[in-house]
Amino acid sequence: MSSVKDLKKEINNLTEAFASDGFGLIMLHPDKREDVISLISDAITLRNNQVYKLNHLREETDPDKKIKNRVHDIRKEYFGTMDKLFQELSDLPAKKTAPKKKTVKKEKDPEE
Repeated sequence: MSSVKDLKKEINNLTEAFASDGFGLIMLHPDKREDVISLISDAITLRNNQVYKLNHLREETDPDKKIKNRVHDIRKEYFGTMDKLFQELSDLPAKKTAPKKKTVKKEKDPEE
């Protein structure tokens, strides 16, 4: 079991990697910008919540649960959620949006 300090570093590094992948995807698919920014925002919010929990392990309301178990739960929740976010990010380019209809103006026939 790694220390809390090491887990915080892992969380920060993975969140940074996710954001980097997201910005790379925006460069390749500018039309997916809003979706990618939303996912990055979710990852940062998750990161902030998990680091907060790690910083306040002793203040939790369940005194019967060992700190080691709390850290394990935080790790499991973070990596599980990040796995889902990475999957959503990788699925974005495959999602097709409805193509815009091209309107063709009909010109008047000069013979009419």
